[in-house]
Amino acid sequence: MTIHYFYEGKTEKEVLGGLKKFSGSEWKPHDAEGKGNLNQKIVDILGPMLGQEPIRGLILRDLDSHDGETMERIVQGVTGALKKAFDSRKLESSLVRLNQHPGHNNVFTLDIEQLDFHLALHIAVYRWREDFIKSTIDDYILDLALNPVTAGHLAQKLGITGERLIHKMTIEIPDLLKKNGITLAEAKDYVGLYAAVIKKHTSPPVFAKKTMANAEETQLRQVFAPLLAAIDFVGG
Repeated sequence: MTIHYFYEGKTEKEVLGGLKKFSGSEWKPHDAEGKGNLNQKIVDILGPMLGQEPIRGLILRDLDSHDGETMERIVQGVTGALKKAFDSRKLESSLVRLNQHPGHNNVFTLDIEQLDFHLALHIAVYRWREDFIKSTIDDYILDLALNPVTAGHLAQKLGITGERLIHKMTIEIPDLLKKNGITLAEAKDYVGLYAAVIKKHTSPPVFAKKTMANAEETQLRQVFAPLLAAIDFVGG
């Protein structure tokens, strides 16, 4: 069974690439190139399949709190888009009802047995720092990168310990920047600095891929537990 997954940025694609090993399904990526296009992308890809073949879908969204976004609004947006797709194909749109996952409040699922349609929505709600302006998938990557074991692997070429690297990233550098009037407002800011410190001047997606490759399976399962639950739902 093929899982069609939809995302607003390339970091999500790399994250799912690192988690594929936990699923036996085939995966097909659909880059919406921004959250504004995501719901329409879902309709364009899944709409023609409705009632014609089994559908498995996975949606990844960040929570842009600084723009007034809420989980409820994101769920409503996805629901509304799917209902339009159902209506246009004369299917019963009242069947479209996203339910909150019993184990993870940031995962929502849709299960329509008569159409063999299973879909999950994962909303990134974790913020590594409470004062970050928004929640993104980068927060999860940052959490993983600051795990002592992962940091230890990433710090090897620097000739320092993981603990030393973590101290630099969480105390030394942020304090220095703060003294110079520079605020780190979101996880992506830290990710960029982290990549520079370990002498990997890469984009956030590439850093995500490298971080996941250096993390232990237990940490991957812990940090990405909600997303893995969403994957299990559509791939089970």
